[in-house]
Amino acid sequence: MFRIFRILIAVCACAAACPAFSQAISAINALVEVVDSNRQPGPSTISDVDVTVRHPLIAGSIFGTPNTGDVLVEQVRVGVSIDLNVVRMRNTGARLASPVEPQVTRAGLVVEPGNARFARFGTFVFNSQTNRVIGFGSFIDRTTRTALALVYFDEPCRISGLLRVGTLEAEHNISVRSSGLYWIRIKELGNNRYELENVEITGSVILGIEPLPQRKPGQGA
Repeated sequence: MFRIFRILIAVCACAAACPAFSQAISAINALVEVVDSNRQPGPSTISDVDVTVRHPLIAGSIFGTPNTGDVLVEQVRVGVSIDLNVVRMRNTGARLASPVEPQVTRAGLVVEPGNARFARFGTFVFNSQTNRVIGFGSFIDRTTRTALALVYFDEPCRISGLLRVGTLEAEHNISVRSSGLYWIRIKELGNNRYELENVEITGSVILGIEPLPQRKPGQGA
């Protein structure tokens, strides 16, 4: 009886502390929208601009700089919805994902099992005519307006721990039950601190573009 009681306590503790599982993504529809620095709808200075969205991978980490070339390129316009090629993204993720980078482990991230491979899809936006960067791109939850990371995992795994890189601190609480693409919510806590957890998204998301500040008359290029 005492043993059963201890098991029940352990199960209840895990239910309170362990993240909920979410389902792998089967389709992605995204509305292209101009946003401000708080990810709220903003005035558009690029509504008549053809936009190229490039998706390189950040393999072996969720934060950091891309370490692959572009794996998917989309031509879009503000106010138009697009369907991302989930099959291609999943297959490319399976090919290019990698285990956690050693420096990321030293910075506090724990991945179980340690050889699980994963990769985040970056989102970079350019003027299609000039090939110049026109702003900052990100996926956004339409309901909460929080930032989303699109991440591929090659097997069931858990990512936890407090990642510290420079002034950045990011608490990870992610669990996935199968290989595939998943949405990871990035909640801002202020002072360059974040919380990351997997989240179930129903319906479409926002592909947000925060335009670069416009130069004032007389400023150089």
